[in-house]
Amino acid sequence: MSFLIMSIGIPVSFAFHLGAMVVLAIGMPGWGGAGMIVAMEMFGTNAVSGVFCLISAACLVLEAIAGLWVLKEVTSYYRSKGMSMRSVRTEAIRDVAQSELGREVLKEGAKQAFVANKSAALAVPTLAKSPSNVPSLNKPPSVVPTLRK
Repeated sequence: MSFLIMSIGIPVSFAFHLGAMVVLAIGMPGWGGAGMIVAMEMFGTNAVSGVFCLISAACLVLEAIAGLWVLKEVTSYYRSKGMSMRSVRTEAIRDVAQSELGREVLKEGAKQAFVANKSAALAVPTLAKSPSNVPSLNKPPSVVPTLRK
């Protein structure tokens, strides 16, 4: 999954996350978010729930604003260094691969791939029923052919 995020690009997935935060902060009824619209509806029935929804919406708005600020700062940092998106992605992959956690993740992934390949190679397909004129591989032949002299 992380390879997919790296190949799509971190800004794209981060922008998707920020978009989801904005939608949740708005609070479409029935979508599971406790945003502004849901908070206004809750004030009519239960004021305490409305306050909690309003606090949740405020936190989601703050998270979206902080995310936009982080995205702007990171972009300006790498552009000031003269780096392109490709070089940023290469540097991020290199840093992850050099870290202890990255090595552990790669090692575990290789282990799981090896086990999956080994179990797939050992799986032998079985026939449900073989016709009577085809010899079965599991039973010895009932008639042994003899050589004529």
